[in-house]
Amino acid sequence: MAEVGAEWRKRKTDLAVAVDRPGIVGRADAEKLSSVLDHLIQNAIEASGVAGAVSLALRAQEGEAWIEVADDGPGMTDEYVRDKLFRPLDSAKDAGYGLGAYQARQLVRDMGGRLEVSTAPGKGTTMRVILTQTEQN
Repeated sequence: MAEVGAEWRKRKTDLAVAVDRPGIVGRADAEKLSSVLDHLIQNAIEASGVAGAVSLALRAQEGEAWIEVADDGPGMTDEYVRDKLFRPLDSAKDAGYGLGAYQARQLVRDMGGRLEVSTAPGKGTTMRVILTQTEQN
């Protein structure tokens, strides 16, 4: 997560990166997780606009590692999340292919985790990657 955050800070210098507790480790494939986070951060930046706020956070919660990507963009309706967000080949973007959210969720599932969405119109969006927490050696 730290590497992904550092790379994105080169493009969005005000990207907020926070770690709840140093040493939090989630069970994940680094390449898959980087791909998921790249997608989520890119979408958050696009949703919030150039001056919008985007944050990346790592938290420990009841034996799980949570990585949250949050933005202050326009948010989404419950109906959009339920009916369209994770539908492949269906995009709200003019230049989109409709694979991003679907693929991100599949990659997280492949790692034994889940991808959750907290959003509301006018309130922004938080995408949460939840992985099983492991002990750091």
